[in-house]
Formats: sequence, C-alpha cells, structure tokens
Amino acid sequence: MEIVFDENIVLEGDQGRSAPVAAGAAVPEEHSPEQAQVFTVEAAAAAVPEKPLHLLYEIKGNDYELVYTKIRIRHIEERLNRSIATIMGMIHHREMPKLSELYSIFAGGFKRVGGGYVSFEQGVEIAESFIEANSYAMMIDHILYALDRDCPFLFRLS
Repeated sequence: MEIVFDENIVLEGDQGRSAPVAAGAAVPEEHSPEQAQVFTVEAAAAAVPEKPLHLLYEIKGNDYELVYTKIRIRHIEERLNRSIATIMGMIHHREMPKLSELYSIFAGGFKRVGGGYVSFEQGVEIAESFIEANSYAMMIDHILYALDRDCPFLFRLS
C-alpha cells in the first residue's frame, strides 16, 4: 500500500489554517489561509504557545491525526508488553526504541479527524510508509509532541 503524506500543523480551534511541515523552516510573520505556511513542530509551537498544535496527515483525501488518551495508552502498552513511559525515558536518555515499538505507538494514536482510530494493522502500515517518506527522528518528534500535548502526566517528574 502506497501512502502519500501531506502533513499539516493545525492550531487547535483553527482548523482552516494549516501549514505544511518542513524541517528547519522559519515561521512567517504574516500569512493568509491561501498562502502556504512552513513550520517545524517546534517553530509552530513557539509561535502560538497558548494553543496546542495538532499534526494533521492527509491520506487519500482524508485527514488523520495523532491523539492519545489513557485508554489508548493502555491498549498500546498491552501490545508492547511494556510501559510507554519506559520508552519515553529511553528516548530522553538518547536510547532509541525498536522500530516495532515506534510503529505500535504511532499506530495506537492514529485516528481520523472527527472519526475513530484506525486499526493497529492499518496504523502500522501507515507508520511504515511515514517513516520511509520522512524519517525515524521525525516520527519520534511527532509522537513525543502528541504524547506531551495529550498526556502530560507521562512527563511530570513530581
């Protein structure tokens, strides 16, 4: 299955104002919805810190996003047979998770905008296509951002 990703960053509540992701690009000062905006996850988050970002992925004309809940995390951890917090700790200490773990975490949070989650099998196929089209590091970046946004309790130290 070949999937073409059209990634967008959307500020929560601003569903009509999206921006293609491009590594290392600067945030433009002025923009209109008709003009393409180019952001990295970090630059977009810094531009409007009071609004969480939602990374949108367009696949065959449908919009998808990464969204994590406590229930989804439990399902992912059951599949992995280990805690997501353990994997996040590994990444924090510059150890990299296995591809299968990364695919499961990505797949477990992948859902259609306004709809339900994709099956883990579909999510893994999408994750494989995503990593080939982008990179291992970008997948980790997107997962970490979405987990921090949706489940900040995973990152609190006290």
